[in-house]
This record gives sequence, C-alpha cells and structure tokens, in this order.
Amino acid sequence: MTFTGTFQTTSKQDVMINLLISIATIALVDSINLNAMAVQIYLLGTPKPVARAITFIAGDFTASSISN
Repeated sequence: MTFTGTFQTTSKQDVMINLLISIATIALVDSINLNAMAVQIYLLGTPKPVARAITFIAGDFTASSISN
C-alpha cells in the first residue's frame, strides 16, 4: 500500500499556537453569560439605560467576586 500524497511538516511552535488559539476560543465562548446578556439588552431599552447597565455590571461583578 503506497501513499502518493505529500506530507506537511509542522513545527512544535505551530502546534502550540494552534492549541492556544483553540483554547482561547473555547474559553471566550464559555465565558459568555447568556442570562446577563439578556438582562443587558432589556436594560438598554429602559429609561436611563447607561446608569442601569453600569449598576447591573457592578452588581454582577460583586456577586461573582463574593461567590468565588
């Protein structure tokens, strides 16, 4: 059995860069809190949206900090 294709050599550095990009992408997707995003969208449609959004972000950050 013979293989007629060509082999592509990749360095360890290329493999590590691809691995880090994959891990960073997974971490970014995992960090998105859909419930918080839905609340932010709602708050941006209310009177004084910026003040309410900032207050929500501060409260969410505080709750996350305390729970860890």
